[in-house]
Amino acid sequence: MSHILTLLTFPLVAIAIWQKDDLISTNLDQTPRLHPDSLQPVAWVIHSDPKPACEVVLPTLWHQLPHHYTITSMATLNEPGPFTATRAGQSFTKGVATPDWPVFTISFFDLLDPELQETAWLDTGGHHWVNRHGHVISQSTAPLYGISSNTCSESDMLMWSKRLATLGCHFLKNNRNHSAK
Repeated sequence: MSHILTLLTFPLVAIAIWQKDDLISTNLDQTPRLHPDSLQPVAWVIHSDPKPACEVVLPTLWHQLPHHYTITSMATLNEPGPFTATRAGQSFTKGVATPDWPVFTISFFDLLDPELQETAWLDTGGHHWVNRHGHVISQSTAPLYGISSNTCSESDMLMWSKRLATLGCHFLKNNRNHSAK
């Protein structure tokens, strides 16, 4: 049995372990299917404030997770978000991964429903909001569809973690099969 670890550093810090076989279709030519809300991770920990202590929070959450020995790959965010949290997440992933664990990274925008990808603004700290195209606005109130630690719930984080795991598994399985040919 193999698992994928997901690490979200935006808008909250969350680590989950998902069973790979539960996440992807066997037909690699299909778009990865997103499973119903009833699918739950093997392990799940979340912390409400990633900004001040990401370097402390990540190791603490890691030690709360069981099943380290069954992890065979990882998936995390590569942008955007608060710079320190994103950088700490990338460093943590590189530090924890073994040479045998492929690591998949993706933009947070790719975790959103397609119709929201163009209208979402993400809080990058300091009253700065960025959209998918890198445009930045500065304002203290959230834009019409602003995503921040104040506007998301644990169920949002769980949904985004599941999408990250599903996309990561599909990508890694496709790459392994293509490189074997």
